[in-house]
Amino acid sequence: MLVKAAQSLPEGLSLYLKEAYRPYERQTKSFKESLDWFAERNPGLDADEIYRMTCQYVAPPQVAGHPTGGAVDVTLIREGQELDLGCAFNEEPEAPRNLPYTDCPHISESARAHRQTLAAAMSAAGFVNYPAEWWHWSYGDPYWGFVNQCPAVYGAQDESDWKAL
Repeated sequence: MLVKAAQSLPEGLSLYLKEAYRPYERQTKSFKESLDWFAERNPGLDADEIYRMTCQYVAPPQVAGHPTGGAVDVTLIREGQELDLGCAFNEEPEAPRNLPYTDCPHISESARAHRQTLAAAMSAAGFVNYPAEWWHWSYGDPYWGFVNQCPAVYGAQDESDWKAL
């Protein structure tokens, strides 16, 4: 699917894969770290509000795309240099600008055009975008299934359950 997306890009542009499969254990740790980070910065919010806030930026491990192998984080490069897509990969969104949001209006026309080029290529290959992160694309994971109103193809893999071969 990534090859198909890359082949549909304009000449001179390439996909740059930033992250793909993430172990379930790492996803669990990332979610917990994010939960703690939001709780520390928002002491007036209750646990349910903190959980909901965290889920906007880091998926709970049981529904996360990266531990399934069905989610990828990508950007665009030209001649080995990353293009400007309006903010850094993995940048935390800060209201009211929320620069990582795919359809963020607070980015340059050039960055917007790059995001549209990336979106056209990835969508044409069957990927769906998580709208809070321009770089995050799914194929076959639970989010992809939700958007397409069909069952997920891939489920999370908890390596701690694997038996030695």
